[in-house]
Amino acid sequence: MFTFLQSSFSMPLAALQTAHGTWSPRSWLWVFLCGVFVALWIRALGRRDAARSDEARKPFVSGNDVADPEAARVSASHMYWGFLTALRPYYRRLLAFHAGLLPDYILWFLAAVAVWFLLPGGTP
Repeated sequence: MFTFLQSSFSMPLAALQTAHGTWSPRSWLWVFLCGVFVALWIRALGRRDAARSDEARKPFVSGNDVADPEAARVSASHMYWGFLTALRPYYRRLLAFHAGLLPDYILWFLAAVAVWFLLPGGTP
């Protein structure tokens, strides 16, 4: 299942497996705790005399004063406008299938899994 990871990261992932080829929860916990320790250590290296005034907490937009911080917020529609504009015909057809209901998503998922199992060589 993880052969693509093992081919490029064989040494680190091999260290997180037991001799039987299963993942070791203790090793992953150790890696997680080491990561938390490193993150806290880097945080501790920060300056303690940093300004904590209201002026320092204001949003910074290229040196310009922002009257309304909510107006300066960048939403996903702003970030992906190029994709939405270029793929507008595709998204219009896709919205016909999008109801926003969880049972519909589960039905689509089950249908995709059924097709996958029916294809030759689809069974794991």
